[in-house]
Amino acid sequence: MGIESGGVTRVKIFNQTYDIRADDSDYVERLAGLVDERMLEISKLTPTVDSLKVAILAALNIADELLAVQEKLGRLETGIDEQNARLASCIENLAEASHPEAPE
Repeated sequence: MGIESGGVTRVKIFNQTYDIRADDSDYVERLAGLVDERMLEISKLTPTVDSLKVAILAALNIADELLAVQEKLGRLETGIDEQNARLASCIENLAEASHPEAPE
């Protein structure tokens, strides 16, 4: 889909060509492919020929997915932090049990 020329990658999104300046042309092509795919899906489901409306609906759809993933990541990070705290407590308890303090 993309043609790289001097740091510029040419991509096609919803039948429009865009020249995007970026260091990683493969990444830009993947992004453009995602946006193009989403816009094509929405245009098939929505009886509008206004490409701006299709773009806004696609952006909202992608933003919804992003927020859902961010929320899930937050829950996973919280779970990992809680698990780390429990493991640290267990290790501390084991260390204390294997090295009892000398009587005074």
